[in-house]
Amino acid sequence: MRKWLARLAVLGVALLMVCQGQVALAQDPAAGKKVVRVGATQAVDSMNPFLAVRLVSTSIHRWMYGFLTVPDSKTLKPSPDLAESWSSSEDGLTWTFKIRQAQWSDGQPITAEDAAWTFNKIMTDDAAKTANGPAVENFESVTANGQDLIIKLKEPQASILENPIPIMPKHVWEKVDNIGDFSGDQYPAVVSGPYIAVEHKKDQYVKLQANPNYWR
Repeated sequence: MRKWLARLAVLGVALLMVCQGQVALAQDPAAGKKVVRVGATQAVDSMNPFLAVRLVSTSIHRWMYGFLTVPDSKTLKPSPDLAESWSSSEDGLTWTFKIRQAQWSDGQPITAEDAAWTFNKIMTDDAAKTANGPAVENFESVTANGQDLIIKLKEPQASILENPIPIMPKHVWEKVDNIGDFSGDQYPAVVSGPYIAVEHKKDQYVKLQANPNYWR
């Protein structure tokens, strides 16, 4: 599904998530563009990835944001996403991820500092732990050095390459005073994935448009 949607992004197709339990491809006569309508049986609980726990919400966020790695479409093994490569120390306690040269949808560069800020926010802010707190429980520290993200673990972790946390743009989210009260409803959203959220009507739909700065 992710691969198919990424192809649509390259073609400039807009995506509309609606709560009607169906998928349809239609022509938008006003814009002269095609619109994909994907039905869902759940309502989005939050457009804030630090708080969202429902499957429909996290699925939308996977179209909006990049991760360190993603499952390979054929083997399901971890494959590069925002981290283009990685290495570990012999004892398995220190992992270094090389963050690729890419841009956020607003044109700002994606850096290792964005990833470090994201993980540290969850490690230090109880509200930010809501969605993915357990994913950082074994992290001793997370730092950035240029485009290198360095994660030090308390003990070896087999799932380190399957981290479910989306990397957030520090220059946008560090301005949020209280992450627990922030709905994330600010549009257009600043993202790194194939789609940009441009509109959300609670319990009805989320409208996404292709991200021209998507790195793939």
